[in-house]
Amino acid sequence: MIGKILFHIKNFIDGKIHTYRIQQVLSSSNISKKCKISTGFKFTNIKNVHIEDYVYMGRDSFLSSFGKITIKRGTIIGPRVVIYTANHNYINDIKAIPYDKELLIKDVMIEENVWIGDSVIIVPGVTIGEGSVIAAGSVVVKDVPKFSIMGGNPAKLIKERSNISDYLKNKELDNIYLKQKNGN
Repeated sequence: MIGKILFHIKNFIDGKIHTYRIQQVLSSSNISKKCKISTGFKFTNIKNVHIEDYVYMGRDSFLSSFGKITIKRGTIIGPRVVIYTANHNYINDIKAIPYDKELLIKDVMIEENVWIGDSVIIVPGVTIGEGSVIAAGSVVVKDVPKFSIMGGNPAKLIKERSNISDYLKNKELDNIYLKQKNGN
């Protein structure tokens, strides 16, 4: 009985904290108020995060935003996705081993209407092309061409989307999943 009560109290408090944090995030001018960010999210620098309309970011996502992260309209990001924009210097004129305190910063771009599955890792400097799908558990280490379906570690091309004409028709009609779901 006491366990159930504590469980409900914890959920209530977690909900209030999430609501407060979301209000802080959505007050930022570079994050659309028409996006949905689930609980447990973390950003290292919100000023470097740009999120457009109808983006969904799943539970417990982490954006290491030392560099700029741009997430374009209509993108769906699954839970536990991690996006990095910085790496330690281990390459040029290092001052310590295995790496030094200098950070190598590279921006990340996620174009329109991308679907990123659960527990994907995206490394610094990557662009994910429009309409692409990234399979759950993948590690994206290089640019992803438009309309690609990628998966694995490192992520490799599985195939190209076979329904590009359907995609383009729905884009023209502005049939975006989160927009339809929210009735906007």
